[in-house]
Amino acid sequence: MALLVIGGILLSLYVSAWFGHPRQSPAPISPTLVPILWESTLFNMSNGETALQAASQFNANFIFRGTFQWGLTGVKAGPESSTPLFIKLSESIKALKQSNPNLVYEGGFGTQFLPRNDVWPNGTAISDVGFNSMVGKNSSGGWLQLWGFNGYVPDLASPTFRAFVIQWSERQIDEGVDGMFFDDPYTYADHLVNVERQNASTVYNQYAGYMNSTVQSLKSYASAHGRTFFATINSGRCNSIQGQLRYPALLSFESYFTCSATDEDFDATANPSLQPVENFTQLKASITAVVNVPIMVFIDWPGQQAALGRMTTQQQIAVLTNLGNKLKASGLPFVYHVYHHSPLYDSVAEGTYSTLLQLDKESGTNLTGQASLPLLAIPALVATSAILWYCDHHLLKQRAFL
Repeated sequence: MALLVIGGILLSLYVSAWFGHPRQSPAPISPTLVPILWESTLFNMSNGETALQAASQFNANFIFRGTFQWGLTGVKAGPESSTPLFIKLSESIKALKQSNPNLVYEGGFGTQFLPRNDVWPNGTAISDVGFNSMVGKNSSGGWLQLWGFNGYVPDLASPTFRAFVIQWSERQIDEGVDGMFFDDPYTYADHLVNVERQNASTVYNQYAGYMNSTVQSLKSYASAHGRTFFATINSGRCNSIQGQLRYPALLSFESYFTCSATDEDFDATANPSLQPVENFTQLKASITAVVNVPIMVFIDWPGQQAALGRMTTQQQIAVLTNLGNKLKASGLPFVYHVYHHSPLYDSVAEGTYSTLLQLDKESGTNLTGQASLPLLAIPALVATSAILWYCDHHLLKQRAFL
């Protein structure tokens, strides 16, 4: 009997210890976001270094635009099993994931560009009727040309074009990408507002719906294959985003917010100090007041990358260092511009690789003041509750050319 009493007391104490007092939940992890641009991971740098080696050097956990589809450049349509580029890219992503299971690999699609020779993923040509339904129209009813490129501006309002984006994006998901960078998807909406003078609120809310439905379709596709999926868009120059921020629906589906350094940062004549002209602290506050997701600042092409490449090595080092330091002070991750295949930027050949690596080692940029989210962020408007992820949640499953 005494033994039973003692046993009961011990059991009572044990239960009390576990259930009598609230247990402290593990703190959510807000990992340091370390993105590098390597576009495309199919190619190596001039010294033979691979994306896998660079990711290890930088301790990178985000490959920014590791593959990117711009028209049909570098893309081979047709059955996946007979497409060498599909197999090679899939193997490249698999190797990166084996090296770092938590690495996030981003694909991409030029949603503002539609050349006439584009085809469906299975190799079928786009018919004249189909292409006409996909492309935006100018004031005269003709196809709206994308300035500076041999192609046209597509219209997200077209169900046929949305199906086109979805099918090519599904191809990238099959290859192994975790999410997509959609480049300037609101280009035609901007034309309707700024040139055709249509109502901005009506147009932007409408086109946000088209983009959101596209993303939701891809999330469903990924989920059906046991995968997760995220999306982000190119919001343009960081000093020109205020117009977009006035319409939160345009960003409501994003898992990351990205914008590019402005052209003035790379203009040694107008800006001899090569100090960034942006106020990144104010930028961060403006963005997080609208959408509570991690923010990344990158160097885009053709404009900023071309300007960077025209500089001397010392000027490039100065502008990259200044950008990195100012972003660090603002608590924003800098996408290290390590390699871009076409047009080419090779940081080893340019003499800037060691500078980028040093910036990475010194940065220690964390997500303080940003959404308390993991690398695979869940979109959350400020008015909603952020979802906290814990250490046992891992991701399993830019512009770059395939």
